[in-house]
Amino acid sequence: MKNAIYALCLLPLLMCASVYAAEKSEAYLLLDSKMDEVIAILNQPDFKNNQKNKALMQEVKDKIYSLCDFKEFSARSIGGAWRTFTPEQQDKLVEAFGELIYATYRNKLLDYNGQHFTFKKEIVSAKGDKVEIQTTFPLDNTAAAVNFRMLKKPEGWKIYDIIIEEVSMIQSYSNQFKEILKDGTPDKLIGDLQRQAREAMAK
Repeated sequence: MKNAIYALCLLPLLMCASVYAAEKSEAYLLLDSKMDEVIAILNQPDFKNNQKNKALMQEVKDKIYSLCDFKEFSARSIGGAWRTFTPEQQDKLVEAFGELIYATYRNKLLDYNGQHFTFKKEIVSAKGDKVEIQTTFPLDNTAAAVNFRMLKKPEGWKIYDIIIEEVSMIQSYSNQFKEILKDGTPDKLIGDLQRQAREAMAK
C-alpha cells in the first residue's frame, strides 16, 4: 500500500514534467501533449493561490483523468473477483478510486518546480495495442526508473499502470484489494476507498 500511495503522489509531478525523447510513438505523443497542457495550467499565476486555484485544479484533474483508464486499472487490480461486482459496484469503485487519486495528489501539484523525466525506450506488444514507455525521473538526487504502461482503446491510448523502481501500482493495490475481499464484500472495498479519499481530502 505504501508503494501505491507513493506512486499516486508522484503521478501529478510526472504528468507535469517536460519530456525528452529520441523516438516518438502515438502513445508517447499523447502523453507528451497532455503534460504540456498541464504545465500551461500550473504556470498560471493564480495556480498557487489557494483562493483562486480551485477551477485550475479541476482542469488538471480533468486532464489526468482523460489520460488514465481507472476502470482498466481497477479491473486488473481486483483480478477475477471483478466479475462478481455488479455494474453499479464497478462504477462506484472506479469513481472511488479516481477520487482517492485526486485527493492524494492535489497538494503535491503545488510542489512542482520544473522537474523532467527522460525518455529511455518503448516496448510495444506484438499486436501493437500495448506499449510500455520507459523513463527516468530525478528523485532524491538519483534517476529513478518510471515506466508508463498504456493500452490502445477505441477512444485512444490510456495509462493503465505505472511502475516506479520495478513496483507496479496495479500489483500494490491488488494485494490490498484481495486482502479486503478475502473476508469482505465489494461494498466493503468501495467503502474503504471512499473513506481513504475523504481522509486524504481533509489533510
